[in-house]
Amino acid sequence: MKFQQLPWILLLKKKKIKFISILKIDTEGSEEKVLNGAKKNLKKNKIKIILVEILERKKFHKKKEKQIITFLKKYNFELIKKRIALSTSCFSNIKGGDYLFVNKSFKY
Repeated sequence: MKFQQLPWILLLKKKKIKFISILKIDTEGSEEKVLNGAKKNLKKNKIKIILVEILERKKFHKKKEKQIITFLKKYNFELIKKRIALSTSCFSNIKGGDYLFVNKSFKY
């Protein structure tokens, strides 16, 4: 069986989806690439909530966390909650956590 893979941005256009209620990003370290690819939709305030898992080596995690928070603030997203995954942090050199952002300027 073959499946067609489409970037989610193209899927929105193809299916004529007007807005996204919740965007979950769990890309094992490629969060910034996904967010950069979503700039157009972020500018249009078409995404209400973003739940992103930030995963990075412990040494660089704080920097990456700050970059993503700063990036999303530019698009009116506010960090509401963060939860660090202790199991990842305890048993490896990786630190990860889930971050919940809400768009303060969301428009239907």
